[in-house]
Amino acid sequence: MRSRLVQELTMYEKENRQTDDDSMRVGEVMMVLQTVQKSMNQMHECREISLVYDLQARMCPLFDNFKD
Repeated sequence: MRSRLVQELTMYEKENRQTDDDSMRVGEVMMVLQTVQKSMNQMHECREISLVYDLQARMCPLFDNFKD
């Protein structure tokens, strides 16, 4: 899946951007996607820890955003 995403993103950048080096932009986008994925995983882990230790009483936006 990741290789397909890189391939399609590279084709898109080559077709729609006029710069010679599209690899820098593809790398930037992939870094952003990886950062978002890591942040989401960390938020899920924090939510699970809060549920285990029964910290739901605190007002936390994690409980509003991630419904089971």
